[in-house]
Amino acid sequence: MEKNKNPENAGGEKKLDPQQTLNTLNNLYNMYATLEEVREANRTERERIQAEKEKALAQIEATKAVLMNYLNRSFDERASIFKKDFEAIDTAIANNNMEALALMVQSVNTLAAQSPFKALVDLAQVKRNFLTNDEVEI
Repeated sequence: MEKNKNPENAGGEKKLDPQQTLNTLNNLYNMYATLEEVREANRTERERIQAEKEKALAQIEATKAVLMNYLNRSFDERASIFKKDFEAIDTAIANNNMEALALMVQSVNTLAAQSPFKALVDLAQVKRNFLTNDEVEI
């Protein structure tokens, strides 16, 4: 059996080419640098998305607050008007004033037929009204 006298194969090991090793290390470093750039870009994008999410949630909360304030004030005012109308109806009945009774019943019917939600169709107008007026118009 003849032994292999080639130094590259001595002991079954191959001799490494320094240039090839350097190229391989450079390639690995470049791939790692690219990976880190992509990671940073993804991190930045996630932070941007999170900031947009927080902004959108804040806008939703602000809109909810405006709507709830409008509805509370609107229904409170309607309740007050209904209460006064029914007191006037009781007075008209007690005084046997059928003309006043008819007017007050018509007033109750008119108010009941109007929806406080109708004004919510134009949310921007509702917001402007809250910013400029202390009164809610029904």
